[in-house]
Amino acid sequence: MKSGLFNLPGKKTVQQPNIDLEIVVVDVAEHEIEKPQKKQRNYYSGKQGYHTLKSQVLADQKTGMIICTAHGKGRIHDFNLWKNSQIGIDKSIECLADKGHQGLQKHHENSRIPYKKRKSKN
Repeated sequence: MKSGLFNLPGKKTVQQPNIDLEIVVVDVAEHEIEKPQKKQRNYYSGKQGYHTLKSQVLADQKTGMIICTAHGKGRIHDFNLWKNSQIGIDKSIECLADKGHQGLQKHHENSRIPYKKRKSKN
C-alpha cells in the first residue's frame, strides 16, 4: 500500500483544464450493510428496502480509470452526495450522469443527463 500503486488521482485532477480528460462518467452504487444499532433511519434506503451505504465513482470514459470516489449513508440522494463531495469539474470536461443527478447542469454546464419522463395526469 505504501508503494503508491493503489492511489487514485483525486478530485484535483478534474479541476485542471490541461489534462487528457474529455469526458467523465459519474455513477452511484448502493451496498447492503448490517442493520446499525443506532440511527438506523440514516442508513435505510426506501428504494432498496434495506440498510445501505452509497458509493459515488467518477471515472474517465476513455480509459475506464477511476478518478475519485465519495461515500455516504444510504438515505442520502445521489445528487446530494455529489454536492457534498465538492467535486469541481473544469468547464472543458464533459460530465455524463444518470437520472439521479437531476440539477447537475446548474453546477456544471457541460454535463448530460437523460430526460426524465413526465408524470401523466390521469
